[in-house]
Amino acid sequence: MSNKNWFDSKGQEYANFRPGYPDELIKWVANKAQQHGLVWDCATGNGQAACALAMYFDKVIATDSAESQLQAAVSHPQVDYRVATAQHSGLDSDSVDCVTVAQAMHWFANDVFFDEVKRVAKSGASMAAWCYTTPVLSDEALNKVWQQCYTEYLHPYFNFGREYVEKSYSNIPFPFAKQQSRTFRQAYRWSVARFMDYLKTLSAAKKYMSQFSIDLVDEKIKPRLLSVFPDIEKEIDVYFDMTVRQGVVEK
Repeated sequence: MSNKNWFDSKGQEYANFRPGYPDELIKWVANKAQQHGLVWDCATGNGQAACALAMYFDKVIATDSAESQLQAAVSHPQVDYRVATAQHSGLDSDSVDCVTVAQAMHWFANDVFFDEVKRVAKSGASMAAWCYTTPVLSDEALNKVWQQCYTEYLHPYFNFGREYVEKSYSNIPFPFAKQQSRTFRQAYRWSVARFMDYLKTLSAAKKYMSQFSIDLVDEKIKPRLLSVFPDIEKEIDVYFDMTVRQGVVEK
């Protein structure tokens, strides 16, 4: 598995074009915590989940290994952004009431990370991780072509771990007690152009560009989409199904 961080550049692009998380999802995650003092939002990216969690916790420590992502994050008085890896957070032992990972745990779902969670978490703390699968488009013909493009063009260039996302984390190692899961839907009204901006933030598209110096979205996916949906500025509904896996840290 490559150790390259495909999100270590263009943090503002990620902040602008990635979907956020439903309020219902954040509330459900927060309600699973027994106490609401400190939450560690691991691999926070640009802080979308961290700022939402600040509504329910006194303090959020939001870490990411990519400094450029944190530079694009929205500041919040209750959120402390820090550069740190998932395996070495720098947090105090037995200090955290809840650990969250939004759309990132497939990058580091290993014993080293889980040991770090158990180290920093209080006994009985909540651990919650969520991801969203391949989005669905409301126009039937366009969605059919999009799904074909995903399989043909993007899927081969995702790194190890994408199989966890495609199974909504149901097949990911998750060594915590009293496990629960729930799926939420996030819907947007986007133009096809806006949808393609989202596609360009995917690690597979970035990897293709790195290997071939070709914009995969513009050169291969865009012509296919426009062949069945020529109005690039016309809006459609875009659906992201987000599944949370949650458990309890027992010591």
